[in-house]
Amino acid sequence: LMSVINVKAGQFDIDFGDHRYRRTDNARGQRNPFIGNTLLDPSATEVGVEIFSKPTTLNWLIGVGSGSETGTFEKDRGLSSHAKLWMNFDNLRFSGSAYYLDHNTVSTSFSNLYAPGNILIGAGKSLAAYQADATWHSRKVELYTHVGHVSENVITGEESWLYTTLDGVYRFTDRLYVDARYNVAFADKLRGFSSDGRVERIQIGGGYWLFKSILFKVEYANERMSGFAVRDGAVSGVQAWRSPSFQGVIAEFTFAY
Repeated sequence: LMSVINVKAGQFDIDFGDHRYRRTDNARGQRNPFIGNTLLDPSATEVGVEIFSKPTTLNWLIGVGSGSETGTFEKDRGLSSHAKLWMNFDNLRFSGSAYYLDHNTVSTSFSNLYAPGNILIGAGKSLAAYQADATWHSRKVELYTHVGHVSENVITGEESWLYTTLDGVYRFTDRLYVDARYNVAFADKLRGFSSDGRVERIQIGGGYWLFKSILFKVEYANERMSGFAVRDGAVSGVQAWRSPSFQGVIAEFTFAY
């Protein structure tokens, strides 16, 4: 059996989407050419089991998890399930991921598929998410994109978002690169009502390896919220109906030893 499949069990980052291979995870920031992650950032650690195929052109994965970072033995607690298909070619990769969770309303567990820090969704009892990813790279150029949709039921009502990102990296040398990203998220529903809200972010920057273990990044970012109504309420703690925006330059050093 082990000549055909792999089995992983324990507490680990579940395999949903391809952005997880290039995002900043705590101090692990050198695999990410940008400063920070996308507006909706799927990244979850759960106790569970994944069964997946041996590496080939067409691959598959199925998994079951605890559906939360907090482990309990409640009788009415639900479990999460997820699946993934991906295809690898010489310099091209496609993948599709799905995730589903339904905790009983009397349990103390909540979903946690999306990481905090940007648009925080996934604090409800039930959640369904889908994402498609594509990556193309050559010796100097790397292009990545994903499109996803997530919906959940929270105390204030149903909430759902459609999101996408497109980014590119051009490497002049092994040490110097420039990059650009366009990221947008559309609010389909907030508090159970239809919404026309959207959040957009543009990032333009680059990086330079000062030494083998030290990467310096600098980036211009411009983000704005628009189209939200007062009844939409706060979006990740921000009064989105006021159409807030920001722009500026940020720099980052990362050290790895």
